[in-house]
Amino acid sequence: MNENKFHIDKSMSVGHIVTTITLIVALVVWGIRTESKIELNAARIVATEKRIDREASRQSAESAKIRNSLMRIEDKLERYVERDDRQRN
Repeated sequence: MNENKFHIDKSMSVGHIVTTITLIVALVVWGIRTESKIELNAARIVATEKRIDREASRQSAESAKIRNSLMRIEDKLERYVERDDRQRN
């Protein structure tokens, strides 16, 4: 007689409870691992940015030194050419 009626069982089995708890624990562990990976990557990014800034400063200083050396060489060459011109005249 009641075979066609829809029935919802309100009892919960131990398997359902264990599965639900396992899923919640897995989700929390995944979240913690993801957060720790994000923090680690953020620290690496900051370290990389600092290293890039130091390298840019170093290259700028080296470029200035090279420019100064080239200017000195240019000045010496100009004096040499002028002296050579004066000796010829």
